[in-house]
Amino acid sequence: MVAYASKNAFTHVPARVREERQDRKLLDQLERRGLVKVEQPYVCSMCGRKCKTNYALKKHFKQLHERERQKRVSYLKTLKGKKREKFVEKVTDREMRYVEAARTVIVPKVGYGLATDLKRAGVQVRTVESKPQAADEALIKHMSLYINRGLECLILVSDDSDFLEILRYARSRRLFTVVVGDTYTLRNAADSSFLWEDVASGRAQLRARDGLQRWLAEDSLRAELQEQYLERYDEEEVFFPEYEGGYLDEDEDPNLYYEDDENKVDYDYEPV
Repeated sequence: MVAYASKNAFTHVPARVREERQDRKLLDQLERRGLVKVEQPYVCSMCGRKCKTNYALKKHFKQLHERERQKRVSYLKTLKGKKREKFVEKVTDREMRYVEAARTVIVPKVGYGLATDLKRAGVQVRTVESKPQAADEALIKHMSLYINRGLECLILVSDDSDFLEILRYARSRRLFTVVVGDTYTLRNAADSSFLWEDVASGRAQLRARDGLQRWLAEDSLRAELQEQYLERYDEEEVFFPEYEGGYLDEDEDPNLYYEDDENKVDYDYEPV
């Protein structure tokens, strides 16, 4: 999986996220002043420590866990070869826990963590130049490359109707196409589609199973019909009206038909 976007897409903070951050900041101030009662303590997901306020949790996380991580990163830069591989293997689980915990505690200095969330989901994030249609062109080029390499299924997550032609091209190459988005034009051109609402509610997961079974059934039927066609084609005999007996055995050379013909007419030649 791959995602293309300009740097602005990762630095931009949506209005909804800005409002949530402002509300959280105001609530932190009220908790510190004692104007808002905290019913349950805030728990650090790294070490399990309980804090009375969210501000105290942030302070604890930065002073302890963030510093520990900085030390690990600095030490990692000094290692090479097998020592580096062993150390990475040793701290991988802890690093994953740190990244997961930091998402809910530390506010990103740039953007709102979109690139990090995509990488956590297994998506390769690639940035393009900040100019119109740069991301669309890069993604279309990427899809065209893998379609011609024998890709079997194409999943497009977008509401941009500019991808309609590449979607039609994929279907013409007999790829199973899936669209996630609310644009009717793209959804109508795909074999299967899911609305954002379906993805958020979980209904898309149930429908995806049915779509996968249907795709596998169609693929199996297509392969069976192709095999039957090839078997029938192999069993057919080649007929030559003027050849002795009328038929040519499959083991014989068709060029033998011209051996006794002194004029040797080229029967495949079509006069202009």
